[in-house]
Amino acid sequence: MLKLYCHPGRIAGFIIGFALQDTLSSFASSMTILLYRLCDVCDAVEAGGVMGTVKDVNLISITIVTLDNRKLVVPNSKIRGDVIRDITAEPKRHVDMTFGVAYADDVDHNERVLWDIVTSNELVLKDPSPSPACTSSANPPWILLFGPGRHGGLLQSLLGYHTPAEAAFRC
Repeated sequence: MLKLYCHPGRIAGFIIGFALQDTLSSFASSMTILLYRLCDVCDAVEAGGVMGTVKDVNLISITIVTLDNRKLVVPNSKIRGDVIRDITAEPKRHVDMTFGVAYADDVDHNERVLWDIVTSNELVLKDPSPSPACTSSANPPWILLFGPGRHGGLLQSLLGYHTPAEAAFRC
């Protein structure tokens, strides 16, 4: 009975299986990502604790270039075990932006400036239209902008809002 459990082939199989556990898991993760196309090249994603643009997807890893232009290689096993947020998967998305306004500033003027900047951008949808809201419960009061938009160049456009808005607030 003892010889049945201690057969050398079974022991070797157990050792090899245990040693290849990570490799087989990584291969299964890779196949899942590639077959189900969880993300594609040029997609903006947040996966494996990294946010950026996918540059390469292969059997071992996904190469992501971050917003500050760092190239990161993330193992597929880490990505598959985490949430994958594909930012560019849908053609429209809702964007929330917050701007701080000092109590001494003219809140109505600042709200009009932001409205003009947002409505003049071709990436912001006209229907449904953006809806600015001002809250005065915080210190200082905040102007919040809510608006659906198209994803093509949206991030660059959003980053560009702050400079003209801040310049106009100072007027």
